[in-house]
Amino acid sequence: MTKTPNPIDSHEPGNFHLVGEGNNAGDGLLSSDSALDQEGKVFQLPRSHGMRRLMDSGTRRSIAAGVAGFIVYGSWALYINSQHGISAGIKAGFVQGTYSFALTVSATMLMEFLWTSLQTAKGPVFLTISITNAITFITAYLINWVFGTPEIFLTIFPGFLIGILYTSFYVASLRRFSRINPAN
Repeated sequence: MTKTPNPIDSHEPGNFHLVGEGNNAGDGLLSSDSALDQEGKVFQLPRSHGMRRLMDSGTRRSIAAGVAGFIVYGSWALYINSQHGISAGIKAGFVQGTYSFALTVSATMLMEFLWTSLQTAKGPVFLTISITNAITFITAYLINWVFGTPEIFLTIFPGFLIGILYTSFYVASLRRFSRINPAN
């Protein structure tokens, strides 16, 4: 065993954690208290580290993603609709933000569930991304159909493309996280 500086706490002199020599992502020797630095070396996360707490829970990750969706899409709707008055902009921002929060939390929780459930299936990455996007597309289509949106495909297509990117990156991070920390 060698003493390796913890990159998170490197600004504090003498803050070291013991890790095995040569540990890297391929070793599978990480626990929920461990992470990788930019060079692929293992280091211990401090107990209070927020990223560790976030990564320990699919529900927390889902809610964090939903809050980000609310802020991004709500802000966009506020900006675009403010030309019709500030109250119209605020209303549109709240409606779009709320819808984005609900859709993002639901899709993220679905990805978490599918990723865990499909581990024994062939191609869990592809299946998780495909099933999540199919359900999201059908849901968005049906909601717009029920409310009589005239151009359903053109309305949902941009969000669907962003959704494909989001699910791809999210599932890739789940895959990476499960390789780093096989217990989760």
